[in-house]
Order: sequence, then C-alpha cells, then structure tokens
Amino acid sequence: MNVCAQESINGTVMDSTKTGIEFATVAILNFSDSLLLQSSLTDAKGEFTLTALAPGNYLQKTFMVGYSDLYSLLRIDENTRTLPLVTLRNSGVNLNEITVSTLKKMVVFKNGNVSVNIEDSPLAQGNSAFDLLSTLPGVTVDENNTISIQGKSGVKILIDDRVQELSGTQLINVLKSMNASNIEKIEVLKNPPLKYDAEGTGGLINIKTKKVKVIGFSGSVTYVYSQGFYDHQFAELALNYRGEKVIFYSTLGVGKEKMFHDHRFYKKIVADTQTTILDQRMANIDGGKVFSGRVGFDWLINSKNTIGFKINSDFGIGYEKNVGNNYISNNNLGFTKLRFNSYNNNP
Repeated sequence: MNVCAQESINGTVMDSTKTGIEFATVAILNFSDSLLLQSSLTDAKGEFTLTALAPGNYLQKTFMVGYSDLYSLLRIDENTRTLPLVTLRNSGVNLNEITVSTLKKMVVFKNGNVSVNIEDSPLAQGNSAFDLLSTLPGVTVDENNTISIQGKSGVKILIDDRVQELSGTQLINVLKSMNASNIEKIEVLKNPPLKYDAEGTGGLINIKTKKVKVIGFSGSVTYVYSQGFYDHQFAELALNYRGEKVIFYSTLGVGKEKMFHDHRFYKKIVADTQTTILDQRMANIDGGKVFSGRVGFDWLINSKNTIGFKINSDFGIGYEKNVGNNYISNNNLGFTKLRFNSYNNNP
C-alpha cells in the first residue's frame, strides 16, 4: 500500500506578545530516535512551511537566539495542513523592551543568508564555537556531531573566510577549543557568494573572529566550568597589543570534556503468529582533551591595506566507549542477548 504525504504543512512561531518571530528554526525529528528529518526557517510574520511529512508521530524542536528551546509532539495524518501555534519564551531573566529589541538586531538576514552578531551578546559568555552552532537559525547538530543547514548535510566550516580542511572529529575539536568571546559574528551561508560556490554542497558557516581594537596592551583570562552527568572545563589566556600601525594578538586555550549518552532501541516484530522483540540498550561515553593556540601580527599600511600573518595550532586526544546489550526474544540463535563493548582512541 502506498501512503501519500501532503504537499505542504504550514505553521507559525510567536513570542509571548503574539508577535511573529523571524528566522526561528523549526526542526522535525523522528519520534523513535530523534534523527533530523527536515527543518525550516520562519519568515517576517513567523510563518514556516514543511513538506513531505508522511502520516505518523514526530517531534518538533523550535529554537531561536534569545529564546528557550521548545519541544512538542506532532501527530500528522492525511488531513493535516496547519500545525498548532508555537509560542517561544525569552531566555534569561527579566528582559526589558530595550533588551529584546537589541536581541532581534543580533540577527541579520540578506539574500537568503543569516549573520548572527556574537560580540557583546549573552552568547559570547561561557560557550565555545561548537556550542553556538546549534543556536544559529537554520542550523542543527545531531548526536553524531553532523552539522546541517535546513536539513542538508555537507556543510563546510570557514574561519575568517578560510575553509577548514579537517576531518569530522578534528574539526569538532577545533570548534570546541575556540572560545565564543573571541568571535565577532557567524555567517550561515545557505546561498554562498560565487567565490564559495565550489566549497560546500550543503552551505557554509563562516566564523569571523574579533580584531584587536584597544590601543595599547590588553588581555583576558577565561575559565568555564559546567556540570552535567560529567564535568566540562575550559581555560583560555589572551594577550594583545595594538599600536598606530601594528597589531599583535595571541591566545592559548585548554579544555576537557566527558559526555554520557543513554541509547534505547525497542522494536516489536509480528510475523504470522510469532512475536519477536528486539531491545537494545547502550551507554555511550565520549570526550577528551583539546588544546588550541593562536598568534598573529598585522601591519596596517593604510586604511585599505594590511599585511599580516597568523598561526593556528589545534590538537587533542579523544576517545569513545560503547557498552550495551542486544536482547532478542523468541529466536533460534542459541542466545537471548548479545553483549558488546568497544573503545576507540582518537589522538
């Protein structure tokens, strides 16, 4: 039997004042394993459109810079054309009208691309560049650290307009070692300019770092600690100097993290009169240590020309451990469960 999905489904995202929220991301996730199926951005009225959703149950994740993430259950049938209204709440404490206005100006939309100003925003405090990715309009990061724009993978990451030619895990470590306080803005280029056309099939994310603006010596020391199932720590030292014609800048950072994921997979299979149950339970632990360093020098020849160099160094030690059991009922395999244990070291 063929099941035909409706051509389009519409919805609206608003704030607590019933004003449409522009550039909010609506992600549709598989109900059983939370895998991303598709995503959409809201327009100036807070409206969005989804396509090709077959009847069934789904999870909807709606998020936007400056607002708390919202998860909701979707039940789609053949007659579904409009989704329930989504209302997002401002994140933070006691945001007044001026603050809300400032948050909205943090996001700039042009030619289908989005630019998020990180400098002097709450996003710059206590986060890494990797942490910021999942807060960007239209950007999603799944549990395997696969980065997508509007549901499309194959995204290329640029830092200061330079493509990062690194493997997946190496790139993630670089982003985790980059403190958000050193980022000026992040551009999400769904429709990249011509000079980038050959770089990425799924779009580009360009991370632009801050330039030293203070005349004389400046510096900062940052330490971030967070506690989940395990603790995460990150420390960074930055030293800079700016003269009338020269700029020197440097940073040194080190981080440690350890994350726990609890996976459940349950499936019941009925064939004739026999019922077989597949029940997989797995604990996944991954983490490691990352180190990063940056040193650079710029000579300001005039208002339009600068000569300089920059050296980046990023390295670390990572690992992933999986422990679990596969339970299989009513089988002739000679066992009721299969235990697995794996450990992968990633220097």
